Amino acid sequence: MPTLRIHRDGQEPQCLDAPEQATILDATILNRSPLPFRCMAGHCAQCAVQVTEGGDNLYEPTASEELVLGSAHLARGVRLACQARIRGALSVAPVS
Repeated sequence: MPTLRIHRDGQEPQCLDAPEQATILDATILNRSPLPFRCMAGHCAQCAVQVTEGGDNLYEPTASEELVLGSAHLARGVRLACQARIRGALSVAPVS
């Protein structure tokens, strides 16, 4: 099972078990440590995260991510936690 490391401001990084192919948001909810979110459908960007390590361990961005975030944010490693599916270990930080 992949490891998801969450970096939150002012806190020690949190390591969570993340089922493969789960979204980042689903993995945090399963571990009772959810990230901020609202719609869970990729429309509001409330759950945006910055991928700090392991970006190649996520599946390709969804059409919703491309529409909501745009190519510039995606190129900098910003993803929507409700859309980004895990395939290996990675580290993320919520976007404020």
